[in-house]
Amino acid sequence: LMLMEYYIQGSIRERLVIAFYRYCGKDGSLQHIDDVCKLCRSMGGNHPFPSNTWNKPPLGEEKLFSRFPLPTSLVRNIVGSLISDDLYLQSQSFPNFDQRSTRLSRQAAMLYVILFFDPNILLNDEGLMREIVDKFFNDNWVIAAYMGMTVDLSVDWMRFPAAKAALDNVLQAANVRRVHISNAKLIGQCMAELRGYLVTGILTDTFVLDNTNDLLNCMRRCNVAIRWRILHRRTRNKEFHDIICATNAKNTSDPKLEGGFAIHVNHVVSAILLTS
Repeated sequence: LMLMEYYIQGSIRERLVIAFYRYCGKDGSLQHIDDVCKLCRSMGGNHPFPSNTWNKPPLGEEKLFSRFPLPTSLVRNIVGSLISDDLYLQSQSFPNFDQRSTRLSRQAAMLYVILFFDPNILLNDEGLMREIVDKFFNDNWVIAAYMGMTVDLSVDWMRFPAAKAALDNVLQAANVRRVHISNAKLIGQCMAELRGYLVTGILTDTFVLDNTNDLLNCMRRCNVAIRWRILHRRTRNKEFHDIICATNAKNTSDPKLEGGFAIHVNHVVSAILLTS
């Protein structure tokens, strides 16, 4: 629903439905046409085609999802399962506590969507929102919702009082800078470790078999570090963007792990190439 609302303007959707109905529904045999019209009806907004620079803007999803409401008890049970269970069994892939946000990222994206079916949680349930933020969004606030669509919760949840209050506890400049520095150090360490492995003659069959755990742990750390950096370079919050995307006047091959801990886009690209 969100992708449809964002990529296809309401007036265009309505014309497509009417054109299809006129083409093949003259005899009135189209089933569920009323539901399709209800689903595709324009919300009155005019969202431009998205650029590659920013995330999805707030679309009034709670109104969009209210067209087909789900029982509140069902939504609450789904939210509870997403909070308490490891549905995608990622604990073996990312076993370390520091990798929790990556391990639960798919559940976090699903939870972001499910909450729009019960906006009362976002609006008023401060206790549940605090639990959600502490578990899923303690050190990340830009999430990959679906197929390249990213969502900046520092913007998207600002219209929901309970969600905003929960995020305000963790989204402070000092905390953002702490997470940024931790990620910058991790990227620098990963690049140094990768260059040590990629020396000619090191990665023999015997070495790989004898050091499988160390190599897998290195790749996990690289994936976690690169993922966080790529996503959060797209934050729409200017203060946070200035912290994360700060650059040195002199670009170096590896991150400069001191001072402003600047991570240039070239460092991210180099880390991706090294891991490949």
